[in-house]
Amino acid sequence: MSQGWLVKDIMLGNALVDLYAKCGMLTKAEETLEELPIRNVVSWSTVITGYAEQGQGHEALNSFERMKSEGICPDEVTCLCILSACCHSGLLDEAQMLFGNMHKEYGIIPKLEHHTCMVMAFGGQFGLDY
Repeated sequence: MSQGWLVKDIMLGNALVDLYAKCGMLTKAEETLEELPIRNVVSWSTVITGYAEQGQGHEALNSFERMKSEGICPDEVTCLCILSACCHSGLLDEAQMLFGNMHKEYGIIPKLEHHTCMVMAFGGQFGLDY
């Protein structure tokens, strides 16, 4: 599929993963991710965002766990992506656990955007529509 392009340029590979994810072609995004010779936090965050935008929180969490199992530590953006996925999928417990672990496990101090996701997640539990 990639004719060797993905081996030469991780930015090109990440852009292709992003293209498929934004088009809702998440299976293709995952396949492309698997072809990347080197995956980084951007690669994984892109796939997680794709799942979040499609309301597939459990798949986003699975990708998050796979990323960590490869030894890639999440950054602020990754945490925001996974919180968003949890928020849009009604996964409040998972969102609370990640939010609580951001500083403790990953050394990330939650910012306004992270807090906003948590407010939205709690609001969703009460039927509030944002």
